[in-house]
Amino acid sequence: PIWHEAFKKMQARKRVYIVECLRRGEKLTQPPRVRLDTIHGAKGAEAENVILRTDMSTRTKAGLRRNPDDELRCLYVGVTRASKTLHMMLPSTVNNYGLTPNNF
Repeated sequence: PIWHEAFKKMQARKRVYIVECLRRGEKLTQPPRVRLDTIHGAKGAEAENVILRTDMSTRTKAGLRRNPDDELRCLYVGVTRASKTLHMMLPSTVNNYGLTPNNF
């Protein structure tokens, strides 16, 4: 039998994820190479490469209209997390910071 079949109580999705990680040579005992986080969760952290989504929740968009300084400081935190390369994704919703290819 295949070793990972012993994990029958584990969700199939998790089991497939672990098997695929091992097939790609990932070390499960090491910290992950990719970190997914919110801007608030990334405060104080740094990464060589950062992909920053510029979409925001409806609540955050309302906060931007009420007090733009607070939300723009939050955007600043996101932008300054990259030590090497920053990739900013154009927004896919109407709730965003108003960034377009023409203004950066």
